[in-house]
Amino acid sequence: MDSTRTDKIAISLGALFASYVCYVLVMMNDPAVFSWNIAYGILFAALWICVWGLLRLKKWAYILSFVFAGLGLGLGAYLAHFAWTFWIFKEPTLAEKVLAVIHPRISVFTLAPALWLGYFLKLSVRARFVS
Repeated sequence: MDSTRTDKIAISLGALFASYVCYVLVMMNDPAVFSWNIAYGILFAALWICVWGLLRLKKWAYILSFVFAGLGLGLGAYLAHFAWTFWIFKEPTLAEKVLAVIHPRISVFTLAPALWLGYFLKLSVRARFVS
């Protein structure tokens, strides 16, 4: 059984998002700590191995994709919390806090994993990987 065109589009978009998550994690990192750079390199390699496995409908890649979605969702929750609470010079209104959280640079980290999970948890898609 081959992956469908919709699967390939979803996997491609997921790979781009996961690459962006890896990039953001590297940019948040202290460059003096070399072990984190090695860990992120391993994470990036695992991402592309996961993409290869998803295109071939492997069950382990399906499970690993949820790890990457969880990583993106966790980073999104962290960034949303930071945008909601970190105000130095003034007390923001509720509208300003909400606008800070729904800014595209932050909301992409919550919306993209939610879309990924929504698509790949559908029974028709899940059945192709589990069987």
